[in-house]
Amino acid sequence: MLALRDHYHFKGMKIVEFTLDSEAKKLDYHPSVDRSNMIVYTGTHDNQTLLGWFTNLPIESKKHIFDFLKKHGYLKTKHIVDSILSYTLHGQAEYAIIPVQDILGLSDHARMNTPGTIGSPNWEWKLASYTLLEKRIPSFKTMITLSHR
Repeated sequence: MLALRDHYHFKGMKIVEFTLDSEAKKLDYHPSVDRSNMIVYTGTHDNQTLLGWFTNLPIESKKHIFDFLKKHGYLKTKHIVDSILSYTLHGQAEYAIIPVQDILGLSDHARMNTPGTIGSPNWEWKLASYTLLEKRIPSFKTMITLSHR
């Protein structure tokens, strides 16, 4: 499957929630080794929000991630979500896609969908007001600028 993707120059896909813990355990990984022909997502419509995901990780995984982000210079704020966003934006992937729930640092109350379930609250979340997003623009702009995106 990877040979087919590479042969036709299709973009690869990386979901930070699926890879950060294992990369942190290696501690020598750095996002600069990411493939440029890739799209990186913090999560998708079927994942927990970054905050919900991190909150529910085992203590040992959280420690690996903290150590990893600190070692590579991404643990600069008191908000773990901002550190993970910075890590995501600094990668060499051609595109970085970040759901608004992660930009806002929302918990799983803002989750879009839970696979394997039907009905409410799936597909019901919406941004009720732009006020919180407008407040996040300056710090998110800084993250984007520092990552040269």
